[in-house]
Amino acid sequence: MTASTDTAGARAPETPRVVLITGAARRIGRALALGFAARGWDVAVHYGASRHEAEEVVAEIVGMGRRAVALHAELGDEAQVTGLLPACIAALGRPACIVNNASRFEEDTALDVGYELLLKLTAMNLGAPLVLARMLYDATPQPR
Repeated sequence: MTASTDTAGARAPETPRVVLITGAARRIGRALALGFAARGWDVAVHYGASRHEAEEVVAEIVGMGRRAVALHAELGDEAQVTGLLPACIAALGRPACIVNNASRFEEDTALDVGYELLLKLTAMNLGAPLVLARMLYDATPQPR
């Protein structure tokens, strides 16, 4: 991290950079979480069903000297999604960004896809990122 300089030339204290990454327990999300931590970020590691893997990622990040927390939420449930940002803020501070990495994988074809599956996929893959983006915008101080 870099420290900023105020108008008098004194170095201001560093502000921790925080990122919330959905689906950060495995695969690409894990690599993103570790990459952000290696570059000086504190990381909120979201997981759905991969609690053990999320806790392992948190341990690796803490081992790098960064702060991290594992946060569970089912991204198809709006009430759980709306709890992610407040939980992140309580544990690490307001994130500077959210990486919407999580997605749902379901086998289907044009012959067997139906509304039930479509609604599940849309809630997780589109609804959750939109809700989180709106919440982060609302939580970010606006320039005057």
